[in-house]
Amino acid sequence: MEVALSQKQKTILSLLTLWSGFVILVLFIFSSLSSLNAKFTSSGEMERASTHLATTQVLLMDTVNRRATLTSTSMDSFENSMDKLEDQC
Repeated sequence: MEVALSQKQKTILSLLTLWSGFVILVLFIFSSLSSLNAKFTSSGEMERASTHLATTQVLLMDTVNRRATLTSTSMDSFENSMDKLEDQC
């Protein structure tokens, strides 16, 4: 048995579905973080995890800086090539 839904009802139903999925995701994240925090606190590995996070952040920033440098160098090379091409024409 099919029930015809109006566009407004379909929109409300889809928003409720999205909202409930979001709530479930947030609850899952909080429960995971809670169990993770309890694990680190009980085993005394919080300092090691913090050091690992700091190292990861430094490596990520280094990678971003290298990408920016490569992009800048590539753009300079491209602009030089375009200038040479314009000079030839």
